[in-house]
Amino acid sequence: MRYLILILVCLVSISVAAQTKKLEPLNPNVVWGDGSIILGNGEELIGLVGFNDSQGIVTFQTGNNSRSFVPRSITTFNFFDESVKRQRVFYSLEFEDQQSGTGFYFFEVLREFRNFAVISKIDPVEVKVKQHNGTLGTGPTPTNAFNTTTTRVSQTETVYFMGNDGTIEPYLKVIRQFIDRDFYDREKTKRKIVGDDLLKKYFTEAEINTMQKFSEKNQLTFESREDLVKILNSVTPR
Repeated sequence: MRYLILILVCLVSISVAAQTKKLEPLNPNVVWGDGSIILGNGEELIGLVGFNDSQGIVTFQTGNNSRSFVPRSITTFNFFDESVKRQRVFYSLEFEDQQSGTGFYFFEVLREFRNFAVISKIDPVEVKVKQHNGTLGTGPTPTNAFNTTTTRVSQTETVYFMGNDGTIEPYLKVIRQFIDRDFYDREKTKRKIVGDDLLKKYFTEAEINTMQKFSEKNQLTFESREDLVKILNSVTPR
């Protein structure tokens, strides 16, 4: 009995500690920089631009004025991201998403070529909470019930190839997950190339060979979004 009480006390202590933990993946990831926004009606706003990729919202600030926008109300926006030392450019495009359906979404331009572009879409953060019930003790009718909670936070980024005709085809899917349980936390990232033939469709054989040699020399992988941008930069735009 004393052993059972000790187990219960430990479970309660762990549960309380878990409730007070700060789940960083739930915090909005907002990047700010000087830039501009062009609205759907053609109006241009110049000032401080913030992009919240956790919610898919763009915020504009100038002086004491602040305005927020969703993809449907914007044509394009850009800002200088100090963390990566470059200008980031986004467009609002109508797209049929398998999860959310047809609508307008923000796409970031990763690399532009003459006849196509490589773009990226980050989906809003998805949070799922699940309760797990259990019992302690032995015998046919254990009476010491307890429950634990699992919080799964995930965000998906997809890299696409977009042709001059507006066709948008997925190439790489990256799913970042944070799993918070009462007893442990776990982070994991799944990467998968879903458009194996797109490189051959948009690049010549010589260009593919150049990219492959560059990736091997610099220990880069096509399954990483950051590495892929570096690999694409090894090819001269045409």
